[in-house]
Amino acid sequence: MSTRIGVIGAGYVGLVTGACMASLGHEVTLRDIAPDKVGMIQAGEPPIHEDGLKELMGSCEGRLHATLDLAQMLAASEIVFIAV
Repeated sequence: MSTRIGVIGAGYVGLVTGACMASLGHEVTLRDIAPDKVGMIQAGEPPIHEDGLKELMGSCEGRLHATLDLAQMLAASEIVFIAV
């Protein structure tokens, strides 16, 4: 069963948590306030260094999304985690 999950904050905790949940089959939308970070995630590039994160993000097959828009993330989510 897939759940639509939102994560506020796409740093070490939020991005890794979101990528793990997306790799398990959930639809995850990350929200961050840094345009460069959101752009990197949208391009499949991790903006932080964590061993294996790039490969984990690559395994998400379109289930890991990033946005600057809080309303968009909230509308796309059944559950929201705050990771700031």
